[in-house]
Amino acid sequence: MAAFDTTELTKVIREVLDPRVRDLFNRSAILWNLLTQGKAKETNPRGVRVVGLASPNVSMLWFAEGGKYPAGGRRTFASMTVLYRRFAIASRLTRDTLENKAEAIIDTLKDDVRESTKQAMVEMNQQSYKDGSAVKGVVSASTSGANGTITFALPFRARQIFREGRYNVYAGSVHDGFAIGDLIGTVMTATAKVETTGVVTFDTVPANLAAGDIVTWEGSFGRGLHGLDYIVSNATTDYFGIDRSVLSQYRSIVDSSGGDLSVAKLNKVLFQIKYLKGADQHKARIDSFMILSSPSQANRYVNIADPTAAGTGTSLRRNTSLRDPLDLGYMKYSFQGIEWVEDTDCPDDTLYMLNRESINKFSYKDLGIVPLVGNESGIAPIPGFDNTGVGSYFDAGLYVMTAKCDFASPDPGQNIKLTNLGTSGVAVGYLIGN
Repeated sequence: MAAFDTTELTKVIREVLDPRVRDLFNRSAILWNLLTQGKAKETNPRGVRVVGLASPNVSMLWFAEGGKYPAGGRRTFASMTVLYRRFAIASRLTRDTLENKAEAIIDTLKDDVRESTKQAMVEMNQQSYKDGSAVKGVVSASTSGANGTITFALPFRARQIFREGRYNVYAGSVHDGFAIGDLIGTVMTATAKVETTGVVTFDTVPANLAAGDIVTWEGSFGRGLHGLDYIVSNATTDYFGIDRSVLSQYRSIVDSSGGDLSVAKLNKVLFQIKYLKGADQHKARIDSFMILSSPSQANRYVNIADPTAAGTGTSLRRNTSLRDPLDLGYMKYSFQGIEWVEDTDCPDDTLYMLNRESINKFSYKDLGIVPLVGNESGIAPIPGFDNTGVGSYFDAGLYVMTAKCDFASPDPGQNIKLTNLGTSGVAVGYLIGN
């Protein structure tokens, strides 16, 4: 039998799967695919350092005849430290598969690797909208004990919770002796889910859960991508080692006033950003801007132009002629010439206006199979020992795909976020399961 090693596994991805993977990538990871690789001052296996201008030279004055010049100053710089986030997805293979010929193994693996890659891209795109906590859902209510339940809160409810997935709960606030980020209980496995109510049944649910507690993949809290919720923020907290309370230029424009999306809201934030970056700069960069939302807010925007939609009083309609089929809808959306992009992973109550050039991916290792320690084939045996060391190995093997990357923006002030937007009467995603 021909040897099957990491080189053969690489062929599975590069020669067999790449065309299909790209297709799935484009369909399943919209935001991830839109953003480009960033450039950094230093790059190593742990992270990158991105240097930006913190303040200009402010040593200046107006002087009288024969007066003195300014004392002399200099620019100051701020350094962002972006530490890579590590992601992994693992898959089991039976011994019957592994004992086949190399050609047959490749044929069997191609669908498995393709689906694992697709699912990994879905997860990375979902985390691209989060805050680095790796949150998959937020607790609204719970029933503890064996076969207990958790009811998940908006905007996602239980949409990103998968049956058979293994999860942990972490404190989202100080309560019952827990500090924020403390692990509560042990690993839970999801066994059932009701899409319409956001209720998930687990094999066990710990006691003392509170509304706002965070559910993540097993052991993942605080290890997810620093997504848009972290980057596009007006918080005065840390930003990759920079104190936003001191360097306010690293804060973004955020409108959290709520209510239904309106033309007035969109106009206000677009005019407001000109005060931060200059009216001429906004105009010059308009081609790189995009509006990003879930279909929910795109639905609301379309309704603004529909006099039959609830809460609207306009008379705008799509132009038609006597020779054309009747078409009262819209095929493409934009605002002030800015392209509108829809992504179902964006929270339904949130809309972003982004300068794509200002937000980057920093990737040290793209998603791919890694050789496991002590096994150059890339496929490792699966141990079946208990906590006393008694047991044996399973008649199966394991391969792991990993990625090492993160998001960051050297200039987050170029971006805008509208939150707490209304979703009543428009399409919503939380009723649709994974």
